[in-house]
Amino acid sequence: MKKFNLVIVAKRPSTSRAVVMQLEALIGKFFSISTMSIQEGIKRPVEADLVLLTSLHLTPEVTPYINQGTDILVVRRTILKHSWEKVMYLPSRTKAMLVNDDLDSAVETIALLHELGAKHLELVPVYPGMAAFPQLPLAITPGEREFVPPAVTQIIDLGNRVVDSSTVVDILTKFSLFDESMNQMVADYMERTIPRSPGLQKAINLLGDMLEQTELILDIVHEGVIALDREGRVTLFNRMAERILKVQGWKALGQHLEHICPELAVSCGTGGDPVVDTLCRVGQQDLVVNRVPLIKTRVAVGAVITFKAATEIEELEDKLRRELKRKGYVARYTFEDIVFEGEAIRKVITTARKLTRGDSSILIQGESGTGKELFAQALHNASQRKGYPFVAVNCAALPHTLLESELFGYEEGAFTGAKRGGKAGLFEQAHRGTIFLDEIGDLPLELQARLLRVLQEKVVMRVGGSRVIPVDVRVIAATNRELERLVEEGAFRADLYYRLNVLPLKIPPLRQRKDDIPGLVRHFLHRLGYKHDLPADILEVFTSYHWPGNVRELENCIEYMVNISDGKLLLENLPDSIRRAGSGVPHMPFTERVNKPLVIPDNLLEQPEIRFLLRELYRAEKAGQKAGRRSLALHARAQGIDLGEQEVRSRLARLAVAGLVKAGLGRAGTRLTEEGRKIAETLTRSTG
Repeated sequence: MKKFNLVIVAKRPSTSRAVVMQLEALIGKFFSISTMSIQEGIKRPVEADLVLLTSLHLTPEVTPYINQGTDILVVRRTILKHSWEKVMYLPSRTKAMLVNDDLDSAVETIALLHELGAKHLELVPVYPGMAAFPQLPLAITPGEREFVPPAVTQIIDLGNRVVDSSTVVDILTKFSLFDESMNQMVADYMERTIPRSPGLQKAINLLGDMLEQTELILDIVHEGVIALDREGRVTLFNRMAERILKVQGWKALGQHLEHICPELAVSCGTGGDPVVDTLCRVGQQDLVVNRVPLIKTRVAVGAVITFKAATEIEELEDKLRRELKRKGYVARYTFEDIVFEGEAIRKVITTARKLTRGDSSILIQGESGTGKELFAQALHNASQRKGYPFVAVNCAALPHTLLESELFGYEEGAFTGAKRGGKAGLFEQAHRGTIFLDEIGDLPLELQARLLRVLQEKVVMRVGGSRVIPVDVRVIAATNRELERLVEEGAFRADLYYRLNVLPLKIPPLRQRKDDIPGLVRHFLHRLGYKHDLPADILEVFTSYHWPGNVRELENCIEYMVNISDGKLLLENLPDSIRRAGSGVPHMPFTERVNKPLVIPDNLLEQPEIRFLLRELYRAEKAGQKAGRRSLALHARAQGIDLGEQEVRSRLARLAVAGLVKAGLGRAGTRLTEEGRKIAETLTRSTG
């Protein structure tokens, strides 16, 4: 596809480069973008399909160099939402400098802030070369910190101004590139910025389009819709209402509802209170009916009734749950994926296969790194529930308050930041499937009581809700802790323990099944693309080592050795901890030590860049793509996050230290660990 030529002209090179980076991230696949600056001088004619000026003040200086007939567009710029919050939280009548590289730019930025709503501030333009600077302690600047006077004690840096969405739409529209995919891109971009006013005419046109489309929309929805005026007469009767009630719409208009469908009128009533999910028998079919009063200035001026056949709702719910499975709630492993050669795991698999016959709760116990989730996924895939969601949650990886709303869901308004319409919890989303509760021993006591009710009653109640929701879910729990001891200490409910431990499954540690080590080593080497056999001396070390981290530690060891070796693996490539243990350091058995959950440094997950990288790695993994530092940096810029390749490298290193990501060989890119995947999945759902 031929690319159109854009030329961006700014006063300074840094400004034009910033605009180029923003536009390339958004619409770079359509355009070849070059830059010029007044500061460097325009030494040749400007040849382009479209010239973009970063300021209207540049027009007189640039116009002589532009070919006649070439279109010129002045870039409208705005700021990112997170920068805007810094300004809006300032107290009313705060007096501050607005620092920029010249007077025009400073005044332009003040006008922008006022246009966007910061009229509570008294802003004074400050720029290089002023005779005297105002004596103010606070300075606000759009990324021009170097021009802030030294005497200033507080600086609010808004970062570089970004291209406004209206300019992006103008560019795409001019070249007939504004289609459905670009509309979604612009909508996503507007979520990260403070869009400038689109103008009254656009609002009027949009309103007209909406009114014109209302009837078309109502005719294609899959619910019956009837609107009533304040006298109870029908003012709207869509096609689905005609089909369900077998009444022609033109005959219904102007009639009272009781004359058209007495059963529906009785179910909906005539009061001002809403009617929610009421079951109504009409002829030979059951309808689920909702009625919402229309209120204007505290007076009811009518009502809207919606209804649907109960059988259709059941089919839609089933389809939705299958869709949830398609979106990632799926078990990837089967018993055939479990690598073993010895008898110990063979016996465990034989027992596990028998546990798939029923729906009783399963409690998997084993040390950290023995493959408990692998067995949980295999159990699901061998059961009758394999066609439905497998939902995994780590009870130790999330804060207790977030864990409650994730497990059981919440209603709208349940807490600050709750999504409109509420959110279904993981138990609801796992309906007819399996929910895997990893690290169950770390579940807080208050949540243990709620979980017990779900196991006993097969219902959940959302946070902030009052209605119970039936769920059909098989629970598989896992722990690396001794729950019986926790019960004795009062840290775990005895009744919950016995509810979970209906079908126990214990996975032996690697030191008790060393016959499996050669096969596991071959498996990990093959997965990493290593072509050579493991030398016998290294294998001897492996079979004599006690592996406190079990299979996960063995996998990490293999990956470490492959990454640091120059070819064939040597004893010197072994991690120091394993080499030191070669002298025969005694180990503590499982019954004498307390396995701790994954330790994540304080505030690591609170950092926006870290959360972005986890979500982006998860998105790439779901799309079957590789995620390298360069691609992650480009995606960060596209979303207004200031991350270069070196910054991405350092943050990925911190995630690797925390055990949340692993670096691949060559161009394999970075990938999430199992723990990292669980946290990234939760972060993605929370922002989705």
